[in-house]
Amino acid sequence: MTFDANRRQFLGSAAAAAAFSIVPRHVLGGPGFVAPSDKINLAYIGTGTQGLREMPVLLASPDIQITAVCDPNKDAVEYRDWDRNGLLGSLRRTLRDSNWRGGSEGTIPGGRDVGQSFVEAYYAGQRPSGQ
Repeated sequence: MTFDANRRQFLGSAAAAAAFSIVPRHVLGGPGFVAPSDKINLAYIGTGTQGLREMPVLLASPDIQITAVCDPNKDAVEYRDWDRNGLLGSLRRTLRDSNWRGGSEGTIPGGRDVGQSFVEAYYAGQRPSGQ
């Protein structure tokens, strides 16, 4: 091979290696980002009134990602709380969505479907795509 052919081959190989070494910041971590390997994946058990009341703090932590919810009740409607709209209002404020679970005013949310919906809505709100 000639010098120019060797040089082109080397530059092509170097470009290919560089293409594989460019990794987005959210994968590596660093200031303002937690690498996925450094996050705690959490299965959240218990999405009644107390569980839902504590969930926003965990969702807001960049070190924790809730990956599953569990509750023996699928969609509970008989929960008791201090205020008929207090918990629902608190969850809506966390999501910045005053219409989340619209039409359920006066009922106290709870159960695994509500927990799943809340987690999915929260994480969707953190992404530019909204999904």
